[in-house]
Amino acid sequence: MYMNEFFCVIRRKKHELMVPVESHFPAQYSLCSSFGKYKNLLAAIPASEQQNFKNLPWGHLAETPELQFSGQIVHMLLLRMVRRQPVDELWFSIRGKIFKFTFQDFCAITHLPAYTTRPRFVKNSDKGSVAKLFFKRQKRVTYEELKETMAALNPKRRVDSLAVVKLASLFVVDCMLLARNHDTKINANHLDWVEDFENFKKYPWALESYNLMVSNMKSLMRDQPEKYEAAVANKPKYKNCKFTVWALPHVLQVWAYEKIPGLAPRCGTKFKSEEASLFN
Repeated sequence: MYMNEFFCVIRRKKHELMVPVESHFPAQYSLCSSFGKYKNLLAAIPASEQQNFKNLPWGHLAETPELQFSGQIVHMLLLRMVRRQPVDELWFSIRGKIFKFTFQDFCAITHLPAYTTRPRFVKNSDKGSVAKLFFKRQKRVTYEELKETMAALNPKRRVDSLAVVKLASLFVVDCMLLARNHDTKINANHLDWVEDFENFKKYPWALESYNLMVSNMKSLMRDQPEKYEAAVANKPKYKNCKFTVWALPHVLQVWAYEKIPGLAPRCGTKFKSEEASLFN
């Protein structure tokens, strides 16, 4: 009897929530990723290069389905995140069962290759480079500047078609997969790496996106509910925490629809799928 009680305590500790149920709090979420928001990505690419772009590891992301981001679902999951879990996974305790979101799930849903090896990039001449053609050699480009440049691109403009494909690829990587706050600068290395396009295609962008999303999600619940309670104490009219989610949280949303029984009907979503994927 005592042994059974001991193991029950161990299991409870193992599945202890980061935020206790009695301390759950309301929150609003804002999205950084341009996934699903940019309908004319392919149209901005010269017709002669559109099929080549589609054939890239991330090319299918240019033809995104309608999927509204749900902060409600993400918050429901994060409030049920367990305290003890691997650093590179997201574990949730729901109705006494542990659900594990992994890199394999991320790749299966996004259809991105599960590369893990980082290639060694070769520095190329900047003749016709993305930085030179679109950013006046500027190397410190913000996410917002990259989005504005892509949106303003005229397919009739006489410019090297491969440079346009590289720019569109940079947009997908930085504004969809690795999206952060709009005024944040993108990794300056990316402007150099995209010139070595063969290695750029082999880079583990899915892994980078996944790791960024996982670390961001965990950081949102760190030191909660203490932060929320302190805010309420200082400002009695304070109602909701306001969180910004990075990378591609839509993937976690699709995974939840598929894995957690009864979630989709409860959240009023119209998403229907026999298989967890963004591209059925």
